[in-house]
Amino acid sequence: MEAEAVRQAPATVGVAAAPPAAPATGRRASRGLSRPAVLVLRAVSLLLFFALWWGVSLLNAHVLKVFNPILLPAPDEVMRAGIKMAASGELLRHITASLSRVVWGFGIAAALGIVVGTALGRSRLLEHLVEPMLEMLRPIPPLAFLPMMVLWFGIGEASKVAFITYAAFFPIFTTTIEGIKYVDPVLIRAAASLGASERQIFWHVVLPAATPNIITGMRLAFQCPPAQDRRPPAALAQGIAGPGVIPKRP
Repeated sequence: MEAEAVRQAPATVGVAAAPPAAPATGRRASRGLSRPAVLVLRAVSLLLFFALWWGVSLLNAHVLKVFNPILLPAPDEVMRAGIKMAASGELLRHITASLSRVVWGFGIAAALGIVVGTALGRSRLLEHLVEPMLEMLRPIPPLAFLPMMVLWFGIGEASKVAFITYAAFFPIFTTTIEGIKYVDPVLIRAAASLGASERQIFWHVVLPAATPNIITGMRLAFQCPPAQDRRPPAALAQGIAGPGVIPKRP
């Protein structure tokens, strides 16, 4: 028995001393591209895009003449016009006007979404009374309302601000109401047991706990999730903000 153990010992030592297998990441790394190669490919893609644009515009202007060449100018013409507008200050005025519309529309949507979402999240009566009406409008894409907004508010600034407000309202509203409704009840009971009033619980417990959801709604409003995504608002917020933002319903 001792001789047999001695004969098996070298094999055991050999197995123990064998170097660990190299991780199988070399094949995956070899199939990848280096960062300079990625940058070169992206630059080539942009150059191909502008070359195709330039070729199609010249072909339409001088050979095919399918439509008015003014509707598809060449890239160099666009650049010259942009430099001329920037030098005259007209481009800056247009950029300022567009930014002001976005700021006004998003500000109104954020204020309405937070106020309405908070009110409906705190009151079951308001939730059952108002939420069905809002849920009838929420699936309608904003672009479907654009002609109606032009008819209602005209072609001035009001229709543009109203369109941005409608597009940004529902992401903020849905995530706000979810954040208010799904605050951890342990936090509320702990504050109540320490003698906090309903107002103090709202300002110092509920609203801070719902703030990540409100911020998530603002991010959703900027990112504009596609209309075909029919997941619940809580699932959308959970997917963008990451796990742990929306507590589970007790």
